[in-house]
Amino acid sequence: MAHAIWAGLLANASFYQRMIILRRSGLTAIGLSGNRYKGRSYAVLTIGEDGRIIHLEHFSGWTYLPS
Repeated sequence: MAHAIWAGLLANASFYQRMIILRRSGLTAIGLSGNRYKGRSYAVLTIGEDGRIIHLEHFSGWTYLPS
């Protein structure tokens, strides 16, 4: 179980490092869909100073934590 927790922490840290980079590019919004049982899906949208979309990213998947 410790390996699953460690992998989850690494994935979480990687996601937020990516968000720091995107936030420097412009206005950034993060959307969440799904739940614990169906899996979660995140969408990230970054808008530049001219009002155009400069980046769109989608993350999804399952994390399995055994009991």
